[in-house]
Amino acid sequence: MPEELKETDIDTHQDPEKPILSEEQQLAALYEVLARHSDAFGKCRGKLGGDNPALTHILSKSDSPTAFRTQWMEFASKVTVIGGLLAKFWRDGMEIAYRELLAALMGDHVIIGETVPLEQTTPLTIVMFDPERTLALIRWLQNHHGTSMWHQLTEFDKAVAERIDGVLTDETIRLMELYPTLMHRLAERRMAANPIGQEFCDAQRDAVLNRFAIDDTWIPLTMAHNLGSHLRIPDTTDGMPLAFLHRGTQDEVLRRYERKQHPEIATWQLHVPTFMLPEQMRDLSFGFQNEHDGYTAARRRNYRSFASVGFQHGLGVMASLPKKSPFEGGAIPPYDKWNEFRMHKPTIRHQG
Repeated sequence: MPEELKETDIDTHQDPEKPILSEEQQLAALYEVLARHSDAFGKCRGKLGGDNPALTHILSKSDSPTAFRTQWMEFASKVTVIGGLLAKFWRDGMEIAYRELLAALMGDHVIIGETVPLEQTTPLTIVMFDPERTLALIRWLQNHHGTSMWHQLTEFDKAVAERIDGVLTDETIRLMELYPTLMHRLAERRMAANPIGQEFCDAQRDAVLNRFAIDDTWIPLTMAHNLGSHLRIPDTTDGMPLAFLHRGTQDEVLRRYERKQHPEIATWQLHVPTFMLPEQMRDLSFGFQNEHDGYTAARRRNYRSFASVGFQHGLGVMASLPKKSPFEGGAIPPYDKWNEFRMHKPTIRHQG
């Protein structure tokens, strides 16, 4: 029996004095009608455009003209239901509800605030070893780069010789305490005239990575180029791994290590909609969110299907993917929505 539209869903009498609803009110109205017509929405979602339109989808499942006609008529009844909802949103000036529903029908799109069922997601886990050290390094790099480190250490050498106090910043002194081989590695890099940044890679291996058995199936994450607070999958193998991506659950990660090691391993669990995952994993990137930032709660609510479950060390993580919606460019979630924890890759250049 085809699903029928209720009269309230296709009311043809528009109130000219009806106030414009807020985004929150429009999304609440959208979720209310989709809850009543979940079957129709599920059958139509992603089938009215994109790479797998309804016609080819039904043809591929039909073994005869009769079977095709039967399935097509059933699908058409669902489209009638959803089309009526779209028409109502359009008529009532509910542009946000209209846009979000149409995008979900036309392609791979997660509606603002939508929680995708767990069985339709893929578990991803971000793994960071010795987060106290690693986060200190990231925070230092977001405010400095290798040249300033060398300048500070050169001034430090001069200060020691001349008994001058207060040359190094507290942040740099703390970094040197956390990475005991950093000065040695920096001197090695200077003597070999290697690019700035190599000392950080070496010091990170010395102090952190060499202490843990790292699964060779995990994908290293390094600092992103021009992506604000993001970690990304490097295009080459010479990037500095600051975290790793495991395609699975955090329980699988932690079971690899003794319980006494767990306090030194930070894991962020995500459940990303499978239909939103890019074909190439390198198209994924991950951004940090400050737990205490005033905007974090709203952003995680709007993009909950891309947010980590909870926080570690005061930070949450959100996945960002190339956007497939035909209506907007950029990515999901948009990069400029969550820049609370900036990171920048240090400039790589040769010292003269």
